[in-house]
Amino acid sequence: MKFCILENSSLISGEPIPLLELAAENSPSGTYTELQAKTSYGQPFTIKLKRESDETGCNFINLMQIRGIAAKNPNGTPILNKNGEAVISKVELSAVNGASLVSYVFGQCFGNFAGKLLAVMVLLFAFSTVIGWSFNGAKSAEYLFGTKSVPLYRTVYVAFVLLGSTVSLTLAWDISDTLNGLMAIPNLIGVLILSGNVSKELSRYLRERANLSSERKQRKSAEKTR
Repeated sequence: MKFCILENSSLISGEPIPLLELAAENSPSGTYTELQAKTSYGQPFTIKLKRESDETGCNFINLMQIRGIAAKNPNGTPILNKNGEAVISKVELSAVNGASLVSYVFGQCFGNFAGKLLAVMVLLFAFSTVIGWSFNGAKSAEYLFGTKSVPLYRTVYVAFVLLGSTVSLTLAWDISDTLNGLMAIPNLIGVLILSGNVSKELSRYLRERANLSSERKQRKSAEKTR
């Protein structure tokens, strides 16, 4: 796994470090180098990195966040140093994706203002999407179950909005993709049920078109004989 430590990351401070490769925990001595780093709170921790190989370069895969995991006593309370700060026992790496990744890229290319502007744009887009889907769903519930079902629908809708804002981004997208896929089931059922009507309307349209074409030919023929 490869990662990049960022100079302006809120999780780590110090000089920027180029793309590096993480060594396994059980790597034998001499196959890795230890990198000393500090958190934004000034707490030091060690990262094991593979020694430089003969590779001339590597591909940039994604951005990673580094989060220090506090050591805990047997009773579950965090272990503190003499300054009252939590002692870091290990480091956890996680991928940076979604809006955070896009905002970082915009900020790197166009300055910090671009990242903030993108954040405002995402906020407005999300807000308008929530309102739009709420209105569409309310009208659908009203059509299917009557006007009295609208307050219940809106209550359930708001509950799911709160749930979506607290779960992880990956889980939210997985649920969204699943529900969007399940929407194909009622649509396909509706297509099968209405296929007879569609066939009748198509046949009627083709007959009218053929009759119209025949009338036009008759008119042209009548005009030529005059």
